[in-house]
Amino acid sequence: MYDESQEVWEPAGPDLVRIFEQIPAAVGVPGVHQLWRRLANYPAFLTSAWPGVAASLRSTDLEDCAARLRAGAFIVEAVGMPSHKAFRGDLVRAEIGADLREKIEHFNDLSQASLSRLVVVAVAARHPRGGEQGAASQRGDTVNSQAGSRGLSVDAVYVPPLRDGEAVGKTRELLERVEREHVLPFLDDYYRSLARIPDFLSAAWNAIRPVVGDPFYLDRAAELLRMAGETASELPAGAAAATALEAMDAGQAQLVRETLDLYAQQVLPQTLIDVTLIKALTSGPQHATTLAP
Repeated sequence: MYDESQEVWEPAGPDLVRIFEQIPAAVGVPGVHQLWRRLANYPAFLTSAWPGVAASLRSTDLEDCAARLRAGAFIVEAVGMPSHKAFRGDLVRAEIGADLREKIEHFNDLSQASLSRLVVVAVAARHPRGGEQGAASQRGDTVNSQAGSRGLSVDAVYVPPLRDGEAVGKTRELLERVEREHVLPFLDDYYRSLARIPDFLSAAWNAIRPVVGDPFYLDRAAELLRMAGETASELPAGAAAATALEAMDAGQAQLVRETLDLYAQQVLPQTLIDVTLIKALTSGPQHATTLAP
């Protein structure tokens, strides 16, 4: 179940403040994702690992892998399901017009870009295997000189996730329903941001709900994890995370590992699939896996 108290929304200390300020440009989208807010509970880890993580996020290898993950997250068989065909009618009944759909499409692009990159970083940080190649990337040998402008602007409008006190009435009931019916232990920021348009979230969830949690859905999430692992082993985030964990108290280090496992193995890859399916609904299957220029 979602628990806002497990996240750091207002970082204390200059090191965490600096990292929170750098995260949007490093990831290439506005805002500070839930993963970082949870890891900020362990400032010794985040401040130590951040240089390697940031270098990984600027890596062309990571961006290439993220693009492959976005393509792999699309479940073609889901498009023809009756629930998907009913989606357009639900939007008409909810009176969601073209202007609002366009804003939602842009938000979906931002979310898909962020999630695909974070999957790779989380896998690298949890399962460090980087050797000389990872160290080379940290020195900048494969750095993407256009980090932060990879087809999406960090200056785009940020849609913050609803905090506990902001989700009330039918919106709170909807979030509780999605969380209950999903296979995740709690919902990613994507859902809590999209809940600001509850009629759309309700229609989108009704459309993808028959797919979520099915064996082929879980198999696809596992495949995304495998794909991310192929590139993660080359990134400096793994070595940086390992060094940070070794310097920590054993109990705290285990909590960090559990947090990274939760996001790398469940929250991030499954939400990436969800966003991709919802993009297919709103933008058309032909645009489900690509980012708008």
